[in-house]
Amino acid sequence: MQGFSMELVLCLLLFFITRTSALNTITPGQSIKDGETLVSAGGSFELGFFSPGNSKSRYLGIWYKKVSSGTVVWVANREASISDTSGVLSISDRGILAILNSTNSAVWSSNTSRNAKDPVAQLLESGNFVVKDRNDDDTENLLWQSFDYPCDTFLPGMKIGRNFVTGFDRYISSWRSTEDPAPGQYSIRIDPRGLPQFVLKKGPEILFRAGSWNGVYFTGKPVLKANPVYSYEFVLNKNEVYYKYEMQNSSTFSRYLLNPSGLAQRSIWNERKNDWEVFSIAQADQCSIYAFCGAYATCTTNKSPPCTCLEGFVRSSASSTDLNSVDWSDGCTRRTPLTCDDGDSFLKQTRLKIPDTSISWADMSINLKECENLCLKNCSCTAYANLDIREGGHGCLLWFGDLIDISDFTEGGQDIYIRLATSDLNHIQRKGKLKEKQKAGIIIISLIIATGMMIVAFLLYIRKKKLRKAGEQEKEELELPVFDFATIAKATNNFSRNNQLGQGGFGPVYKGTLIEGQEIAVKRLSKNSGQGPEEFKNEVTLIAKLQHRNLVKLFGCCIRRDERMLIYEYMPNKSLDYFIFDPTRSKYLDWHSRMHIVDGIARGLLYLHHDSRLRIIHRDLKASNILLDNSMNPKISDFGLARKFGSDQTEANTKRVVGTYGYMSPEYAFDGLFSMKSDVFSFGVLVLEIVAGKRNRGFSHPEHDHNLLGHAWRLWMEERPLELIDNALGNSYIVAEVLRCINVALLCVQRHPQDRPNMSMVLLMLSGETILPQPKQPGFFIERNLPLTYSKSVKHEPFSVYGSNITELEPQTFTQDIIIPGQSIKDGETLRSAGGSFELGFFSPGSSKNRFVGIWYKKISPGTVVWVANRETPISDRSGVLNITSQGILALLNSSNSLVWSSNTSKIAESPVAQLLESGNLVVKERNDDNLENVLWESFDYPCDNLLSGMKLGRNFVTGFERYISSWKSTEDPTPGQYSLRIDPRGYPQLVLKKGSEILFRAGSWNGLYFSGKSGLEQNPVYSYDFVLNNMEVYYKYEHRNSSFVSRYSLNPLGAIQRFMWNERKNDWEIFSTAQADQCAIYAFCGAYATCTTNKSPPCTCLEGFVPRSTNSGDLNSVDWSDGCIRRTPLVCEGKDGFLKHTGLKLPDTSHSWANKSISLQECEKICLRNCSCTAYANLDILKRTGCLIWFNDLTDMTEFTEVGQDLHIRLAASELDRIQSKRQSKEKLKAGIIAISIVIATGLTILVFVLYVWKKKFRKEDEKKEEMELPMIDFATIANATNNFSENNMLGRGGFGPVYKGILVEGQEIAIKRLSKNSGQGLEEFKNELTLIAKLQHRNLVKLFGCCIKGEERMLIYEYMPNKSLDYFIFDKTRSKVLDWHRRIRIVDGIARGLLYLHHDSRLRIIHRDLKTSNILLDNSMNPKISDFGLARKFCADQTEDKTKRVVGTYGYMSPEYAFGGRFSPKSDVFSFGVLVLEIVTGKRNRGFSGPDQDQSLLGHAWRLWMEERPLELIDNALGDSYNAAEVLRCINVALLCVQQHPEDRPNMSLVLLMLCGESTLPHPKQPGFFLERNLPPATDSASSKQELCSLGGSTITALEPR
Repeated sequence: MQGFSMELVLCLLLFFITRTSALNTITPGQSIKDGETLVSAGGSFELGFFSPGNSKSRYLGIWYKKVSSGTVVWVANREASISDTSGVLSISDRGILAILNSTNSAVWSSNTSRNAKDPVAQLLESGNFVVKDRNDDDTENLLWQSFDYPCDTFLPGMKIGRNFVTGFDRYISSWRSTEDPAPGQYSIRIDPRGLPQFVLKKGPEILFRAGSWNGVYFTGKPVLKANPVYSYEFVLNKNEVYYKYEMQNSSTFSRYLLNPSGLAQRSIWNERKNDWEVFSIAQADQCSIYAFCGAYATCTTNKSPPCTCLEGFVRSSASSTDLNSVDWSDGCTRRTPLTCDDGDSFLKQTRLKIPDTSISWADMSINLKECENLCLKNCSCTAYANLDIREGGHGCLLWFGDLIDISDFTEGGQDIYIRLATSDLNHIQRKGKLKEKQKAGIIIISLIIATGMMIVAFLLYIRKKKLRKAGEQEKEELELPVFDFATIAKATNNFSRNNQLGQGGFGPVYKGTLIEGQEIAVKRLSKNSGQGPEEFKNEVTLIAKLQHRNLVKLFGCCIRRDERMLIYEYMPNKSLDYFIFDPTRSKYLDWHSRMHIVDGIARGLLYLHHDSRLRIIHRDLKASNILLDNSMNPKISDFGLARKFGSDQTEANTKRVVGTYGYMSPEYAFDGLFSMKSDVFSFGVLVLEIVAGKRNRGFSHPEHDHNLLGHAWRLWMEERPLELIDNALGNSYIVAEVLRCINVALLCVQRHPQDRPNMSMVLLMLSGETILPQPKQPGFFIERNLPLTYSKSVKHEPFSVYGSNITELEPQTFTQDIIIPGQSIKDGETLRSAGGSFELGFFSPGSSKNRFVGIWYKKISPGTVVWVANRETPISDRSGVLNITSQGILALLNSSNSLVWSSNTSKIAESPVAQLLESGNLVVKERNDDNLENVLWESFDYPCDNLLSGMKLGRNFVTGFERYISSWKSTEDPTPGQYSLRIDPRGYPQLVLKKGSEILFRAGSWNGLYFSGKSGLEQNPVYSYDFVLNNMEVYYKYEHRNSSFVSRYSLNPLGAIQRFMWNERKNDWEIFSTAQADQCAIYAFCGAYATCTTNKSPPCTCLEGFVPRSTNSGDLNSVDWSDGCIRRTPLVCEGKDGFLKHTGLKLPDTSHSWANKSISLQECEKICLRNCSCTAYANLDILKRTGCLIWFNDLTDMTEFTEVGQDLHIRLAASELDRIQSKRQSKEKLKAGIIAISIVIATGLTILVFVLYVWKKKFRKEDEKKEEMELPMIDFATIANATNNFSENNMLGRGGFGPVYKGILVEGQEIAIKRLSKNSGQGLEEFKNELTLIAKLQHRNLVKLFGCCIKGEERMLIYEYMPNKSLDYFIFDKTRSKVLDWHRRIRIVDGIARGLLYLHHDSRLRIIHRDLKTSNILLDNSMNPKISDFGLARKFCADQTEDKTKRVVGTYGYMSPEYAFGGRFSPKSDVFSFGVLVLEIVTGKRNRGFSGPDQDQSLLGHAWRLWMEERPLELIDNALGDSYNAAEVLRCINVALLCVQQHPEDRPNMSLVLLMLCGESTLPHPKQPGFFLERNLPPATDSASSKQELCSLGGSTITALEPR
């Protein structure tokens, strides 16, 4: 029996030993069930099933075991959770891991490309879960590993990167929330483009860039010294790129975490604190935001504004600093363009985070000098740098795009050589040398008096040049002339009230007269305007690119500091509403004038919607925005709210609905949807107002409550539409036109956008005679005002900004901002602040089903919760009701009518109301008392996890009441978490972040300007701060200087404090700063009497006069420095101590300190010396340099700043002080020998001034030429490079101008280059003509001119490249003509007609093309036609009908008779050419050279004969087969024959042509065409006209004829 017992014990012992040893592996046939775990051999990690937070879902994960038990680092089934505890993990014989659920279905599985002999799954001590062959421990032979599939945690030994061969990408991605491990929006990965770099992304958008690897570290961080904690490895070869790190000490635990809010943190486990400490955060401040400062600008932390243009560059935007303090994305542009042809050099910039390398090229084998030569040879190269900074630097890195995302480091960083024009470089170098000379001049002033005068003259010259260039740059940036402020002030009589024309949403409008007599209208941006910088920018960028006779002309703008002005052509007749709504003045608008105005507005809108290259939605079309010139021609104005659409975009959505009541379409007002049909609705309202002479909004009628639309509809349905006509018209109108106008207007104001016509159809209906469709009931039919969908929504008022109603509506919601006793807010109902910024109601966070009452942003970022009432008492269903009692108590009740949460008040209320203010503050107050000091209760007294503008943090010393913010427990549970941000009232109060009772971070005490924990900021344009400390209370708050900025502090569930700023352009929050940026932010990280320095390794240094307390090795102290330092020499105290001044510090913890505001610094020193416990003193207020702050204990939590910071006087023994001071003096003596070169510098300066003068003279003429062109100048080398040095293979053809080449710019843009041939019949005159004309034209059916190139005798025009060549390439080729089906041909005809109509009628310049032919009609990718070749075009005046020339130029077969024979040309000459074109498109045959059954007839004659014989369909191109619309073909032939009439007066104009082509009305019968019999022009009968020469220039026929 005893033997059996012994055997049993041995068996059990063996079983447990075996079980224990197998805890880190499973084999086929074994499994891990929910509740069982694997533990790594050393016990560091554990694998098993878990539920995150309050979630009930089960996941298989890996977490820390030895430290921080439960901190999950990896999840298998991230996107496929198990709903119960039935999960099982097993491994198959093939080495496949699988998670099975209760139905034995696979929820998740691994994969492998190799067969396993004896597979096992093992959890390694690194946290890596691997599948391998049992007896193969080589990590290179693993079958599968979890490290290949990271989640939100980046562990030591894990790789992030990409395999270039397989495309496999390893990256980390955030959890969706703290309770949902599914992949969130954020990821950290290697971007493989160009030179690979480490980036943080939100979806596809880069948020943060750590930069590329320079051999030592990622360039996004300043240089680190040898690091005792980590070792890094970065591998880049042709097969793969990856980055990983390892711990130097295996006993140290570290991890990177990407949390659900996108914050990337590196944490280290602190054994002493038994907690994770944040070692660093990627997004420390605004300079961490990707491309925060835009191109060619550097970002500097602790500078305000933070962005600065690189030397040689100037701001791209002319907006003020205030405007761009949040969004600097415009960046900077070159002061002087690059010349490329050996006229460029490089400027060395030091201590930088080098730019984005996604468009770069690298080679490790090239040295820096070769790198420079390579860059100089490539005109697209913008900068170069060393690829590897080790051993003095080697390798070559070239940039080819704009240089973006650059930061300026105060130390460390990297060198980069930036390409500049040599003239700019010389200018910068002179500037640098000048500073050195100024230093020398102070010492030896007697020797350089003459040189000093020269320096003054030089400085004046530089200043003048700088100001002039700044002005020129602004003109280029805005694509508009920039007027100086003095000119505008003088023109408006210093903005006299007598000159004021009116006031709008933008601000006041003044009349002005320039010195040359030009009358102007000046719109001056008001600082209090509801519109403002964004609308200003919008109006400038849009209208500067638009050119139409029915759009107001913008002459330029004026910008000076905060001043912004737009200078327009002056409209003496003011705006349409000035006339139309005034009983007296409306009589000046007879029916003809009104119809003319309607037509002009329609044409202007058609141009915006269809014909402009930019598709523009105006969004604020109304009578006051229609200006009238001398001749009562209408001009659409005010593009501040306009939006640009893409070519294929049909509609857009906005959360900020802006516009004017009465003109907004229903879908825009209610849903924020806007499109071209929104403008059509506004146009319809306008037409009805023009007909009726009454406003839509505010219209009243004794018989009904309808607005003007409803009234018009009622009269239409009752067949009394003529009663709508304005009485001022009397009987002087055309009934048919009035009825047509009303019908079209009602069609335009249909409720549904799809029922409204587009503007092309509107113009056709207004001008034609076709029967119009019957309109349906219009939108906003009954409403005089917009409807209130919620009965309690009684307070919703549009606010008037200087007379312009800007109505901000939230789609589908109209709510009030107050409730009174007897009213309540139920779940599903909301309160909204008066301006629509905040909303209060019930919500459920994340996937939680619990209901809370909260306040969230509404106007922007809807759903971002900033305050919660019942944080700790959720409601489990949707039965919640919030009401207010007659005593002014807010009460939240559940389904059983039980109290869940309530407010409190110590005052008795007479007539209480609860109101949600625009600040986001929910207040209870007396109804008629708006003084916030008297509120009965406010939510701002009970902050949650957000600190908003105007909210206080602090403590009342009398009542003990404390205001502080506390984190949520998780992203789905607003219960107060572990973390809080509060004012610590001990000693001198300071702002601290706590985890429970432990201080994690200390922002420091207030020094009169800022909290001392941050290095000093310059005056901040975004915020103002307020810190109050008196006997009653202490508090801190901040306010926005500009109410349009939206900002908040947030304390997230992981304890990170972040300041967010709303970026309107990105429509997202941007992290502006993070409190815990690095290890120096950890409270007392370096212990007592030691300072912490960021980017230094090790970061801690003892103060002078102190030595380390611990003798432990550096490795031990690399993580835990809490031992700090002690004095080298003890204090004596008996009058034998002194003070050593330290500068640039974060002051020590003030919880054991004493302060007095009235004591000077000298008195402070004496008080400290008399008290033996005093260890240091400092100024209390650095702004006033007054007050005394004294410390009585060890000095802890000090940081050394590289710039600014504060002075601290630290007590030392006198002997120690003497030793330190003698050491400092010896260092200063080393700086003595720098002053002997002043005369050499002065001489050098003189030479440089002379050289600069010569260069200035040399390049001034070239600059003047460029200014004349009004187009970008593209350098010759760029064009040569793009065309492969004008290779024959790149030649597209040859014309009268010269050869035409295809080219591809470095960025991939395809271009066509027309190169002026020296032997060309055309030449400089035609070149200038084409430049001056087409540069001022803007239409989708005209070819786009990108720029020009002038070098020596070379003249080139650079166009957009047309891949489908020209129309003749297709239409006259039997094979290729089949590509052009009838639908495409009719679209080409329509496009050419629209382009010609713009040239003849709608452009401010009236242009006669004079050489319209198939080879001059280019076709883009989509076969859209573009009229090209304006070399022979001529400009007409507004009232000019024809002109005459002795030099007839053009092409046979397309010229009109009066031009060919008489030299007379007019718009009707182009109409003739258009008619020929249409016939050629229909037939597929050339007019000239046509060979038909009747040999004496041209194509025109043949067409005429078939028409007369009623056989016109025989004209149709055989390539079309039967795939055509016969009615459309007949209409085209009819219109074409009308266009080619013998006499110009018989031809229609292009407006009528377009109407006839698109309409359905009966067309007039054509007469016999011109050039009916002629195949060639007949010989002149007059002997004097015998000179008729044809000269063919490379395929383009230029006919020079002497007119008779």
